[in-house]
Amino acid sequence: MIDTSLVFNSISAICLIIATYFTYKNYSFFKTLENENHFYKYKMESAQKLLVASMILINQFQDIMNEVFDLQENNKFNEETNKAFDTKIDFQFDEFRKAVIENSLFLPQNIIDEIEVFYEMFFEETNLKGSKEEIETYIDNLLDKIESISPSAAVQLNL
Repeated sequence: MIDTSLVFNSISAICLIIATYFTYKNYSFFKTLENENHFYKYKMESAQKLLVASMILINQFQDIMNEVFDLQENNKFNEETNKAFDTKIDFQFDEFRKAVIENSLFLPQNIIDEIEVFYEMFFEETNLKGSKEEIETYIDNLLDKIESISPSAAVQLNL
């Protein structure tokens, strides 16, 4: 004859093992989900900060170029003001590079590459002696580049 307490103890032990197994699986699932949500949040924040930094760079560059044209129209643009504007532009580039470095950890490499192409556009096409219309077209090209990065970033970030 089988002892009833042995049967109940065996059933309790099996239930305890099953409950422990499901508790562990539940914990690992929600921990993974929490980590994925946390990682997604960082990716979104990084992408947003880089886009804002890009827009700030474009805006500051456009303001500097407008100042240059105003000074040129008034014949007040000289070597000293040119150095001052170069310093302002260098400062804005440094701020943008700092934003790229700070926020590139969580972004896919192809988005970082696109931002690098955007950054290099400043060095390839900048001409302080161009007309105001040429500079506006140049600024529009920069904005188009950023807008083309935004949708690809959204796809890459699984939005």
